[in-house]
Formats: sequence, C-alpha cells, structure tokens
Amino acid sequence: MIGSKNFEIGPNEFLAGATSSASTSDGGFSNETRQVNITAKPGVLYAPGNYTNRSTNLADEIIASCEDNDFVGKNRMFLDASSNLYSYNGTALTLEDDATDGIFAQGTTDMVAWYDDAASTPNFYMTTKAGDNGDIVKWNGTSTLDESWWITTLGKTKLSQYTPWRPLLVYEKNLYIGDRNQLHRIAPDLTVSVGILTLADGEMISSLGIDQGTGRMLIATSNGANLNASGAKNTRIMLYDGYSNKVSRVVPVSGLVTAFKSVGNTTFIFFDNRLGYWTGSGIEFLRTLNFAKGTTASLIYPHRTCSLDNTLYWVDTAKDGTYNANCQIMAYGEVINGNKIFYPVMYPAGAYTANKSITCLAPVSSTKLGFSYETNKFYDFDLTDIATIGTGGASIDFFSKRYDFPKEVTINGLLWEFDQKLPTGDSNIIGIRIVDSDGTETTLPSINPGARADMHSWESTYPTINTRSFQLKFGMLNKIAGVRRVTVFYTPKE
Repeated sequence: MIGSKNFEIGPNEFLAGATSSASTSDGGFSNETRQVNITAKPGVLYAPGNYTNRSTNLADEIIASCEDNDFVGKNRMFLDASSNLYSYNGTALTLEDDATDGIFAQGTTDMVAWYDDAASTPNFYMTTKAGDNGDIVKWNGTSTLDESWWITTLGKTKLSQYTPWRPLLVYEKNLYIGDRNQLHRIAPDLTVSVGILTLADGEMISSLGIDQGTGRMLIATSNGANLNASGAKNTRIMLYDGYSNKVSRVVPVSGLVTAFKSVGNTTFIFFDNRLGYWTGSGIEFLRTLNFAKGTTASLIYPHRTCSLDNTLYWVDTAKDGTYNANCQIMAYGEVINGNKIFYPVMYPAGAYTANKSITCLAPVSSTKLGFSYETNKFYDFDLTDIATIGTGGASIDFFSKRYDFPKEVTINGLLWEFDQKLPTGDSNIIGIRIVDSDGTETTLPSINPGARADMHSWESTYPTINTRSFQLKFGMLNKIAGVRRVTVFYTPKE
C-alpha cells in the first residue's frame, strides 16, 4: 500500500465538466484545462482528434458565416476580413466573389441567407462595417455581387455611421436590420419599412434574436455605443412582434448583449463576459467566461458562437499558458443524460507559441466544427474523433480542481489506469505536475513503460510532497491511450 487514504479523479470528475475556477467545486476539473474530448467515449479522458487545414484558398481571417440552406448546394458560406466571399463543400473553400476591400469588419458585419420573392432566387446579405459606408451587400449565389443594395438598388438612406453594430435577422420570412436606434423590415416582395420600429435617440441596437418560448423577436439595446462592454451603460432587452410601432415589453438587464444563440428550446445570451439564458422575463446567469471585459477582441459576437447537436459552442480565452488570446473553443451541453456541463473542446497547436485568435466558429457538417485562425487559416475537426496511439492529433491538457485537506498530508503516489495498452518502449508518455498549497509546482517523473507491451496501468510514488491542498496537471501528446482514472494516495501527518 502506498498511502493510508486515497481519492479518485475519474469518470465522475470528467463528466462533471469544468469548474468556474481551480478553487471551486461547480464541476469536476479546473477551467484551466485547455482541451479534452469527453464526449466521444464518455467517462474516459481522450484528446481531440486531428483538425484539418482547409485554407488553401483563404486570403484573410474569416469574420462571418451563414448557412447555405441548399441555395447553392454547399455546406456553408463564409466572408473574410478582406471582403472575399467563399463557399465550403466539406473539403475545400471556394472563392465565389470579392467585394471592395475594407468594407467589412468583425463585430459590425453580420451575414444571413434570405430568399426574396421578387427575384425568386436565394441571396446572401452582409452589413458593412461601422462608419460612412452604411450599406448592405447582396450576393445572388451565382455571379452578381451588389455592393450598394440598400442605398442604390433599394434607394434608401445609408445606415447610420454612429453605431458599432448592424445586426441582421430573418424572422417570419422578413429580413430585419438593426440600424442604431431603428429597426428596418424588408418583406419578401422587397417592400421596405424603414424605421418600422424607432427607439429613443441614443438607444443602440446591439443584437437581434428570437425568444424560443414565445416566438417573439428579441432586441438588445445599449444606451450608447459601449463597443468594448467596459462602459456603465443602461442595457435592455425588448420583445417585439415584428410589425407594431412599439415593443410589447422592455426588460432592463445588466450587461451589453453581443449575441443571442438559440439551441433547442433555449435562447442563450452572451452579455459582457458572461453567459446566460433567456427566461422570458430576464437573463438567468450561468457563468462568467474566461476573458475580461474591456476589449472587443474577446467579446462573443454572433460569428464566434454556434450550436451543433443541442450543444452550444463559443470562442473563449485560455486560462493557462503563455498566450491567452481568444483561441479556445468551449462547449455547454449534455454529455450523458443529466445536467448540462461546461467543457473545453479545442485549443489550436499554434496557440501554444503565438498570441493568435479564432475569428469565426461555425458548424460545417452534422459532426464537424470549422474555425478560422490567425493568420489566414481555416480548419475543421470532427467532434466524434479522438487522438489515439500513433495518430498524432491534439494533446490532452488536463488540470484537476484543487483538493483541500483539513490538515497537512504527504502525497504518496498516483495510480494511473488507461483505456488502451501503453505504447511499447515509449518514454515521456505523460508529463505530470503537482501544485501544493503554497503554489509550488513540482514536475514528476514521466511514465515510461519500457519494453512492456501489455500495460494498462502505471504506479508512481512521490513520498516527499507535504501539503494541505493538491492540484494535478498533466498532458499527453501523440501517444494517447485514454485516461480512465487516476487514484491519488496520501497519508495525513500526525
């Protein structure tokens, strides 16, 4: 026996998801964990499978995307920061058209697919960036790009330059545009109702969505621009039927709403650096996200979040590591029947060595997510894939939550159990670190099975670590056998 007492870090912890911090117990492991796959084989800790570079034809970072709805027979449509429009068929991006460089920007630019009866053809619509341009660009799905569809084709006054957001929403067959304190509606026959809803001067529409409970439109506003969510502005959510000249309800909320995202029967809301969901009468807070308020580079705009298989995904920042750009993909959903949990999904390899961001996240098949990553890269990866022995792929970057003891203990050792046999002859299979109550991090000897070809477990003894708390950090790269559980042995000091 290598210790008089023990506890396990295993399936119960893995399936409880990430905590709010290393020192809380609202999950099974720390939110410092960068990437794991806990969904492909529930109860066993694997790393995500390989992600595939699809960016051969990409000129810049993607900043917006929308579904294709079989308009042109592609998986999805994308728009990059240099005004290039692409289709994606599941294996490659195809450059479809290009607009004038510099007219789109992350945060301001929204993108939707909409079918109007006037042309009897499907179209894609993109709002231009904040400032003097003030237009909506239309692409007809084949060869015609209309850069002044709103101003010239429809003959309307340019959109306001005094707003940082120009959200779009397709609601009950109509297309709606948020334009500072006005909401415009375009019917399928291209009848335009300019300012069908006009709010108080200074009230700026920041996001549009749909209440899954009532089917009403949700309009989020801010009393002033508050572009980086750092200002103390009054913010509200309004319920609207899409036709009246006034909203049916106004609900004050505490935070700038940057995105609504409907997943199943729930409408999730990203506000400031927090995540919640719409209750019908307000926002129910779920969690503070990893990034701090005060910078637009980290805010969750609609194209930095998506849903797939009743799970919500978004781009967050990493809590651990040298670089903490918004480069980590997080999820919130059910892994097994029961409670929804928070868990990390992907942390690109380049994020270990450079301060780069994920600029767009979107579903590209029934099991795959695609993400655009600095510089000029687009990747996709299958959520059902896991990295296995000899396949390379991503690494496990796992951080347990902190375990506290009533008095000082000696950490005697760890017993590791794996889902597959350890690779024969390989050394450095797992890099192991232990953090004690003083914050001292001790690097432990790596697992090295030597010539053994039938090992499913590994026992290590470390009789010199005395502490009142314990946190385990470990990583596996390229030799992943899947971790079933780690048993921690310890002895209370007399």
